[in-house]
Amino acid sequence: MFPFGCSFFVLMDTLQTTSLGSALVFSVLAGTIIGVERQMSRNSRKHLGMRDFGLVALMGFLASVLSPVYPFIFPMAFLGVMLFAIVVFWFESLHRKEEGKYAGVTTILTFVITFLIASLSVLHLEFWFLATIMVLVLMMLEQKQELHTFVTTIDRGEVFDFSLLLAIVLIITPLIPDGSGITIPLYSTEMHAWTTGKIPFQTLWKVSYFVSLMSFGAHFITKYIRGKYSLPIAAFFGGLVSSLATVALIMKQSKTQKISHDSIVLAYLASATGSILKDFVIAFGVFGAVFMEKITLPFIAILCLMMTMTIMAFRKSKEGKESIKITDRPIPLYFIAKFVMIILVLTIINQVLNSLFTESWIKVINLFLSGFVSSAGALAATHGVNLDDTYLGVAVLLILLGSILAKFCYIIKHMPFKTWHLFGLPIVYMIIVGAITFSITFL
Repeated sequence: MFPFGCSFFVLMDTLQTTSLGSALVFSVLAGTIIGVERQMSRNSRKHLGMRDFGLVALMGFLASVLSPVYPFIFPMAFLGVMLFAIVVFWFESLHRKEEGKYAGVTTILTFVITFLIASLSVLHLEFWFLATIMVLVLMMLEQKQELHTFVTTIDRGEVFDFSLLLAIVLIITPLIPDGSGITIPLYSTEMHAWTTGKIPFQTLWKVSYFVSLMSFGAHFITKYIRGKYSLPIAAFFGGLVSSLATVALIMKQSKTQKISHDSIVLAYLASATGSILKDFVIAFGVFGAVFMEKITLPFIAILCLMMTMTIMAFRKSKEGKESIKITDRPIPLYFIAKFVMIILVLTIINQVLNSLFTESWIKVINLFLSGFVSSAGALAATHGVNLDDTYLGVAVLLILLGSILAKFCYIIKHMPFKTWHLFGLPIVYMIIVGAITFSITFL
């Protein structure tokens, strides 16, 4: 009895701390909220709800608190919850023919999830992390039928691409050594001698890594979004992969489908917004936190500008119901390989120009022109280019400008000239906003 008495006093002492007290409140609250959701569900029995899940959450909390003193308590409690769930499921299965008497597998499995969420609260994790887990669980419970429909439409190719994505993220990326790169010969006009340059393989891989993630997400979102929001959402997520390719695809479809000028403007702005967001993410991977502290304000200001104009164009557009497909598969290997090759070529060109010309303005112009081909590739190519922060900031903004100018030129080539102002005004506003925010942070 003495050890159990000691553990009781230890528990009482620890409960007086703010962190553990908050964990207790969160555990019981999480169980109660999940129980309310299950009780309100159409497929759940009325007496499997708030009370049951609250008690399971409390059990998970107590098991985690006592596990440092008695390590066997947590696995025993977890086993007990699983056995309880199995017993309830078995008894309910005996009455499956009686309407309203079948609890369902989802409700039973939720007991185990509730126990684990309550257990996590004791591990001194951030509150936002725990709350995010609980919200995700609630969303999955509420969207059970939609998720079931979603799963039934997944084909083998998409499963393979998901496995490929896991291999890229969890296996290949950690194995790439820091500082690895490709060495190329260069002639330095400043030193008047041959030297070597290094193309960082890790930077190239980071870009392809981000493009693979964005392409995977864009594929499924554009696959299942229908109705009024399909065109802007598809164009936005297409911009995460390749905004120029998205615009080219929309213009190609406009020849066979009746897509209005307002819808083309909407797709143009949405893809540009997605492209800027993608460039912002890639810039973090290329430049790091120090330089991003300066360039974040211009980036965010331009992104907010394009988002605002996209929303205004959406409200103006009377159609916006066109459905487009950005990629044929979640991870288009051919496109990613070509994308990486473009980045590699742009990086080599910038390395050569960096060794031949010492003038910063020549390097900036070259990066600006590279933005016409690929903004992400141009941003990756800035790694290793010898520029101070001011010139580098100008180069980044010009890369964004070059990217949207490429889309502008492509669209104007296929649209009546009288519509140029619909596509040109966003560029003017982007230049103004970029110049003002750049002067605030760099000058």
